[in-house]
Amino acid sequence: MTTDTIIFLHIPKTGGRSLESILLRKYAKEEALVNVHKQMDVIARWPDERKRKVRYIQGHFIYGAHRNFPQACKYITMLRDPVDRVISHYYFVKRTVSHPLHRIVVEQGMDLEAYVTSGICDEVNNDQTRLVAGVKRDAMVDIGEMLEMAEANIESSFIVAGLVDQFDETLVLLKRRLGLKNIFYGVRNKTINRPLKESVPDRTLELISRRNQADIQLYAFAKRRMEEMTRNEGASFEREVRRFKFMNRPYSYLFHMARTTRNKLAGRR
Repeated sequence: MTTDTIIFLHIPKTGGRSLESILLRKYAKEEALVNVHKQMDVIARWPDERKRKVRYIQGHFIYGAHRNFPQACKYITMLRDPVDRVISHYYFVKRTVSHPLHRIVVEQGMDLEAYVTSGICDEVNNDQTRLVAGVKRDAMVDIGEMLEMAEANIESSFIVAGLVDQFDETLVLLKRRLGLKNIFYGVRNKTINRPLKESVPDRTLELISRRNQADIQLYAFAKRRMEEMTRNEGASFEREVRRFKFMNRPYSYLFHMARTTRNKLAGRR
């Protein structure tokens, strides 16, 4: 079990809200820094004595946050099928009135294909690779080089680079690596009223794929790494995952019911 300070590099639309809620159970309030992408410049000026008290950091930032801290740090993140992530991102923007791009998408009647090709959002072009590589949005870096950087960072600095479609397996790995006690969860911040990937026209899927080739390769790399890690855990890991899936069902159901009730009550006010 690691004693390093943990940095959760939260890539948008990869199940991060659910994972955040689980990870924060492990740490005292004074040990954790949340949403640090909004305040990293300030944190960087803290004295080292104060920084060393931090045991957990999370936020929408690029790889490299560890350079602001004197203690040893290790990363975790979640990756998602790149095409599915872009679809989810578009429908999240479309239904979220508070999103900065919502108004232009709705007023211009942008469909998914128009959104991807519009240029108004660079999160739909190899964004997972860029974030894990630690490349700023305005940097001129070759895509191939950026992919190599991302893979090297995962190998050297990430305890787990999990996968959305293997969320439970990722949780059990993190439980073992970090000594987590309670990993039960209900799905949070899920994009509703969006079509399945299989129902999106092939032309649009191919367009998204062409614009996310680095992300597709990074996802395949992370999947191979996950397979190796879980295989090395042995048969006990598979049994623990099956047991967790079974035990989490009632928790997930109760979470969903409580959230639905709360939303209905809020709507009546």
